[in-house]
Amino acid sequence: MNVRSHPVTRQHQGQTWYVHNTWIIGGYADKYKRENVVNDLMAELIFCDVSKEECLNRLEIDVNRRYRQDEWRVYIDKWFDQYVD
Repeated sequence: MNVRSHPVTRQHQGQTWYVHNTWIIGGYADKYKRENVVNDLMAELIFCDVSKEECLNRLEIDVNRRYRQDEWRVYIDKWFDQYVD
């Protein structure tokens, strides 16, 4: 989906409704990509400040990812290695 060229709308019973409040959740480690999303969508950035240690602790207790913890550790390590404030 290319959100840059489409207004945020919702179709319901043949009518188009323009959405005024939308949440877009992204895990952009790259500052340039974060800023592009904010600028393109005229959005407010809300950063959830969680340490790498907390992410790893949450992974340890996440029963849905218990069989893929090694894979998710790689994702977490990569995100924190690439993150630019």
